Formats: sequence, C-alpha cells, structure tokens
Amino acid sequence: MTRNEYIRELASALTALPRAGRREVLDDIARHFDDGAAQGLGEAELCRQLGAAKALADGYLEEHAARTGKAVRTRGPWSGFWAALGLCFINLIIVLPVYLGLLGAYAGLVASAFAMALGGFAAAGLGAALLVVPTLIAYTGNPLVALLGGIGVCALGLLFLLLLWHLGRWFFRATGRYIQANRNVIQGRRDAR
Repeated sequence: MTRNEYIRELASALTALPRAGRREVLDDIARHFDDGAAQGLGEAELCRQLGAAKALADGYLEEHAARTGKAVRTRGPWSGFWAALGLCFINLIIVLPVYLGLLGAYAGLVASAFAMALGGFAAAGLGAALLVVPTLIAYTGNPLVALLGGIGVCALGLLFLLLLWHLGRWFFRATGRYIQANRNVIQGRRDAR
C-alpha cells in the first residue's frame, strides 16, 4: 500500500470526526510518513508500522469520543446501500426529468443558433453573388441589403453559439460536480476533494 492510498483510506474512515480533527490526524500521519522517508523507510513498511487504516481510525474516533463525551456516529455496512437507493430514487424521479428538459432546451438553442449562423452566411453569399452578377436570379430587392443583413444574422448566430458554448461548459461542469456529490454521499464523505 502506498502513502496516498493509506491516507485516503484513513480519511474515508475518519469522516465521523469534525473537519478540523480529521485534518489534524491526517497531518500527523503525513508527518509520520515524511519522518520515515527521511530515515530511509519505504511507504509499505510505514503502512505496516501504522497498522490497518480502519483500526487506526477507530482508535482516533474512540479518543475523540472520550475527550468530548460524545460518541461519534460511524457508518454501518449498509449505509452506502441505503444512500445509493435514496439517491437513485431522487435522481430518477426528480432530477433526471429536469435535467433532460434542460439538456433538450440547450440542444434546441444550439441548433437554432447554428441554423441562424448558416442562414446568415447563405444570405450574405447570395447578396455578394447578386452584387457581382445582378441577373443571377430574379431578385427585385437590393443585393447590398441581402449582403449586410446576411452578415449581421450570421454574426448574431455566431455570437449565440459562443454564448451557448460558455453556458454548456458551465452546465456540464455542474453536472460533473453533482455526480461527484452523489459519489461522496454514497461513500460517506462530507466534503468533496
């Protein structure tokens, strides 16, 4: 087992401790690894010296309970299952329909902005062609209006696409954070790392 794996397992087992106490314990263990490395000991040897991360965490939890007079609540073996079941229900019944509606609206806006940019480009191209060859098609309007209007509509469509790109980045990052928050609940972590 490596240092990072040991500390990650210990942090997971210490989620019942307050954040400051957990940070203090993890800093102590990190210093233990640093001191051992300075003495030439390997990470695996240091992990063996410390013992199982779960057993070490139980000792810290008992010490905290004795110091504060309050027992800390630890997660039972089924707590992850019940958390996953509850999140599954909430996500399927409430979150998924809203998410799919927002995703559909976003896709529709992107398609509209793309069509606007493409249509403006086509109108500008037609206006430019009519300026060069006025008898190309039977067009009774001013070709300059078609050219400039097409450029304006194309620019507006591209601007909407740019705005939607930034909105999409935010939307999908928020989706990733929501998924990570669900994983943290199932794994019993209080804070995202």
